Amino acid sequence: MIDPSRIPGLLGLASLAHLARRGLRRRFGAVAAAERERASFYRDAWSDAARELGAELRVLEGDLLEIRRGARRARVLHNYTQLDDALALRIAGDKALVHRLLAEAGVPTPRHVECRAGSLALARAFLHELGGRPCVVKPASGTGAGEGVTAGVRREAELGRAAARAALFGPRLLVEEQVEGANYRLLFLDGELLDAVRRDPPALVGDGRSSLRALVRLANEARAAGGRRVAQG
Repeated sequence: MIDPSRIPGLLGLASLAHLARRGLRRRFGAVAAAERERASFYRDAWSDAARELGAELRVLEGDLLEIRRGARRARVLHNYTQLDDALALRIAGDKALVHRLLAEAGVPTPRHVECRAGSLALARAFLHELGGRPCVVKPASGTGAGEGVTAGVRREAELGRAAARAALFGPRLLVEEQVEGANYRLLFLDGELLDAVRRDPPALVGDGRSSLRALVRLANEARAAGGRRVAQG
């Protein structure tokens, strides 16, 4: 027997599941293409790194690569190396936990709430608290490279769709205040800064004729056609 008081919540879960399945079907081809492009990007990046070291790169299986120089070898998978232990990856992959650890260390973090995909009351309250400012909805753990992330969420209807998309990757969701500006990624090894990457937010330049929708479509088409030469430029 189903408790009648649970029916609204169950209906909400069913609606989220329906939206998730529909979104998965629609995006499957695009996601697969993005994964192929991502794998190709990392293969080329590791190939360049091996060449600079006078090393040899070979494919072990699929996206698993091995870099050899003499008797030495290192194995890599996308952006993961043998230096990444399972515990470090487990912690880094839990975005809500990382927020808490950063806050405890005195590092500024965006305002946020964590909720479940089937219970968005906290997320809706947070959205109203922002007063029209955008937020970002993402899976709280287990993903990277923008998987399941929706930015620019301002309305409850957008929140529901974003939650359904994020729920494809897990039941825990993180809703953050969207912070404007460039995104910086810093690579450290034993406390030494090795490299830094800056990602600029998307921008459009009008031509005096086209609508904003048309400009966005053209920009996305150019990005897709250019592949990582554009995306990582």
